[in-house]
This record gives sequence, structure tokens and C-alpha cells, in this order.
Amino acid sequence: MKTVYFALMLCLLSCGTNNDQQSGTTKASSNTTMSQDELIETGQSLFLQKCSSCHAVNMTLTGPALKGVEKRWHSKDNLYAFIRNSQEVIAKDAYAKDLFESNHKLQMPPFADLKDNDILAILAYIKNASISARH
Repeated sequence: MKTVYFALMLCLLSCGTNNDQQSGTTKASSNTTMSQDELIETGQSLFLQKCSSCHAVNMTLTGPALKGVEKRWHSKDNLYAFIRNSQEVIAKDAYAKDLFESNHKLQMPPFADLKDNDILAILAYIKNASISARH
């Protein structure tokens, strides 16, 4: 019953957030010469739109806390692929499978619309928020 509840919550929370920017291009997608501050600001906006219904930087919600997420993945390519389509990566990557199993077997909804620069911006925001939380 607990798993069904978590799956239902994940579906309800992600339905409204995944479509927010599908039709437009984000600043991160279209501009590779942003300053670090602009990158973090764009990442925060994307994080709030795409990630915050299930994730926080420093605490576990429906999904795991994202502080240090880049260090936990052995490959940047696998992390980016997981964000875009977790189900595909879970099938072939041991870390992704363990992550899936340790999170009540809930799959992250796909975010195929996120470009590399969008993910880079989100990760910059997460890293900055992690550092800011220490001060």
C-alpha cells in the first residue's frame, strides 16, 4: 500500500511540472556563454519547475536528496541519460538500479526535453545550494 501511495504521489506531483517549458527553449539551452550567476539562476528556475516536486537539495522527499549527486554517478553521461529517461538507464546501470530499488522502486519521470546545458544549469544550482547551506 505504501508503494502505491508513493507512486500515486509521484504521478500527481510530476504531471503539472513536466510540461512547463516543453514548447520553449530555456536560456540555458540557447546560450552557452552565461556567467556562473546566470547559470545558477537558470538552474534554480529549472529545478523549481522540473525537480522540486520530488527532490530537495539537502533532504530526501519522494526522491533522494540531490546534494553531491554528480559525485555519486561514475559517469556524467549516465547521469544525464538517467535524468532524461531513468527507465532506460535502470535497465543497464548497476548504480541506477540500486537507486531505483532503494527509493521504493519509483521511477523518475522522463525529462527528454532537457538539453545538456539545462542539466548543467540544474547541477550548478544544486552545487551552489549545497555550498550555501553550509554557511
